[in-house]
Amino acid sequence: MLLETLSPSPRRTRAQNGVGLFPLATHGGPLWEPLCYVQIGGLTFATVVTLVLVPTLYAAFVLDLKIVRWEQVRPEGVTAVPERGQIGEQPPKGAAA
Repeated sequence: MLLETLSPSPRRTRAQNGVGLFPLATHGGPLWEPLCYVQIGGLTFATVVTLVLVPTLYAAFVLDLKIVRWEQVRPEGVTAVPERGQIGEQPPKGAAA
């Protein structure tokens, strides 16, 4: 579940930015070193928050404690929501419309 929250492209981009900043951070001079370390730390922190903290809070508040309720608003006369894959399918022949 953790790795499913973010598609591979943004994960790869964050990792490449962090790895790409290491040479500049180690040999970049007095101005670039602290700047690169702050950027690497920020990318790492944002990745941890996105992959760990957000799914954990979602699971705690929505799934376990049920503090936040997700209810679907249904049009009048509709008693059930169609299953995935059934939207737009034709009803069987002889079924009431």
